[in-house]
Amino acid sequence: MFQLYRSVNFEDFSFKYSTDVLTSIEQIQTQLSDPDVAGALSVNASKLSSPISSLMGSRSVDEVRSDLNTYFRFENSLRRLTLAGKADILYNTDRFTTEGLVDKSLVDEFLKNVGDPVDAIFDASKSFSEHFEENMRTHEDPSTVKKTYVFRSHVHNLKLQGSYLPQLKSIASMRSKGSGLAVQWFVRYGNLIKDWWSVNVPNSFKEFPTRFMATIELMLEKWGLLGQSLAKIPCNVSYLDDAERKKHCEGFQGSKAKDAVEGNLNAGDDDDDEEIREGFIGFIKSIADFFISLVDVAKAIASLFVNFPKDPVGTIIGLLCIIIGVVVGLILIIVYAIFTAVGFAYVIAFMVAWAWALVVPVAMVLFYLLLSLIFIVPFFVLFIIDLMLQGALIRLFACETLPSEWVDNANYIYDNYYERSIAYIGLVMKPCTRRFRPVGVFCERMRPDMPDYCPHQLIYKMFSGNKSIVSGFTSGPTVFDRFRSSDHYKMHHPETKRKFVRDSWKTKVMWNKKCTDVFSDYNYIVKHVCLDPSQTATTPGEEDTLRSLCKDAFCSNSDLVNSTSNKSFCSDIEYPSIKDDEYIGYSSPGTAEIFKKTCSVMMFTISVVIVMMSLFTISLFIVAQAKRGVN
Repeated sequence: MFQLYRSVNFEDFSFKYSTDVLTSIEQIQTQLSDPDVAGALSVNASKLSSPISSLMGSRSVDEVRSDLNTYFRFENSLRRLTLAGKADILYNTDRFTTEGLVDKSLVDEFLKNVGDPVDAIFDASKSFSEHFEENMRTHEDPSTVKKTYVFRSHVHNLKLQGSYLPQLKSIASMRSKGSGLAVQWFVRYGNLIKDWWSVNVPNSFKEFPTRFMATIELMLEKWGLLGQSLAKIPCNVSYLDDAERKKHCEGFQGSKAKDAVEGNLNAGDDDDDEEIREGFIGFIKSIADFFISLVDVAKAIASLFVNFPKDPVGTIIGLLCIIIGVVVGLILIIVYAIFTAVGFAYVIAFMVAWAWALVVPVAMVLFYLLLSLIFIVPFFVLFIIDLMLQGALIRLFACETLPSEWVDNANYIYDNYYERSIAYIGLVMKPCTRRFRPVGVFCERMRPDMPDYCPHQLIYKMFSGNKSIVSGFTSGPTVFDRFRSSDHYKMHHPETKRKFVRDSWKTKVMWNKKCTDVFSDYNYIVKHVCLDPSQTATTPGEEDTLRSLCKDAFCSNSDLVNSTSNKSFCSDIEYPSIKDDEYIGYSSPGTAEIFKKTCSVMMFTISVVIVMMSLFTISLFIVAQAKRGVN
């Protein structure tokens, strides 16, 4: 069930892929040369004809196929001539090199003649495919659809092939001798690290002026608040009781503080009480507040002398504290005034603002530098090792999956494909064989009435010309069209039989829904085939098979028929319906066949018993004869 790595036959697939793309391009070019087809199209055909003409030119089909294969293989490196991209080209092809170096002029010419037309073809095909899919929902004229069916088929196919391209290029770059790891690293992380240093870090420096000015304003505000605190020192020392200190000292701001103490709050708004004193005038007001606060100090001294007869010692100690507080406060306010006068506050604010404004961008630089080293250093070491091993290291840990596996893999809807996961200790889990589906790390046998492949897979398989699955490649049923019973179905009670049938129907509905959900991205081409199955069928029986598959895919139960995307589709196209008695019909062996099998088993058992008894009798006879001879 597990293996270390998985490698696909990429060369064969790449050649087939380039051939399929070229075949569709040639067919589209042929169709556009037909006036009837060109006149029936509701799209601007020049968006396809122009790049196709640029691509094909006067070259042979083999030359174009070779160019397509080269472009699909080296597109990442050709579009991004980074160090890894150049290494990829130098190691793996000499087509774009001159004197041992990558020649940019050759690369530009190739991209102009091949790369740009191919990209334009894929873009136009995707646009046209979406347009045709929308028209299919709006009841487009059937005669127009029939006339342009081949053109539409290859447009849809090019859209599908274009969706394969990213995964194809990923496999190709990983297989690059010596530079696959580096190419993958640049593809996955190059733009991310580029954004860090071209966007995030510069943005942090762009915010420097704003952060600098905000810090200066904050420092000047704090300097003003320091002046207010110094101005309240004598008052705070004079009143030891918290309630008295709160009453006389807190919120003291010159005349407004006196108004607040007296309860006259109409002198200003609440925000005015938190006014920030900035500039030289604000500092002078803070100094003035100090001398104004001496009035409250005098009131405190007066209250001490009132209590002198009762507590002379306490009065003297309180008076000394007040005097010390006034002296210390006076010294500090003088120092504050001197520093303010010489502009010391601005100097400090300027220095702190510079330091803080630079902290953020410098921290960002260090953070992204560390993060970049974490991303670069381990991969660089692995790159050197992989370079010496000619790309063997990255291939050893590869889990390659082809983009077409959605068509080829049985039970794909149950994630039945090669997968590497930490849950599997980093190993690659192999898919289950046909008639089995994965359940965790185990494989479970499927019901006898469930197909191995969804109808979407088989429809595209027939459309692409590979009839192997439909003609017996799978041992299971081709279509989930009826209940297929087990060998002992007829022996059960009628109610049990009905339960088996109901369970089978529920399974079919859930299976159809899962197929629809998983393969909904391919409806544009699968539904196109179902518009006219006769165009795809090459033998009489294939058309009926295709119609059954189309019905099973989109119109087999009420949930599918009533969905927004299928309602008009199913009403416009008639498919052979399956009656209930046909769905419930038996597929188990008849009574005579069961009797024959039972008789065969019984006869075999009796024969074995007779042979064993004969051998036992012969053994007894031989032993008896041996005893007589001894006597």
